[in-house]
Amino acid sequence: MLLFRIIMISCMLIVFIVMYATLSSANKPKKNMFMAVTLPYDVLESDFIKEIQKEYKSLC
Repeated sequence: MLLFRIIMISCMLIVFIVMYATLSSANKPKKNMFMAVTLPYDVLESDFIKEIQKEYKSLC
């Protein structure tokens, strides 16, 4: 029974780490993509997008 708990806890830990890495990478703009949406470069630096990024970080 102890072995089962150790395996389950380690699996949950791995899943948590993968989910965190996936969600945190979505917030970083790559080239001109932000959260899977292509935006012009000048819009990526706007206050509106920065506010969306802050809100997304606080929700995650």
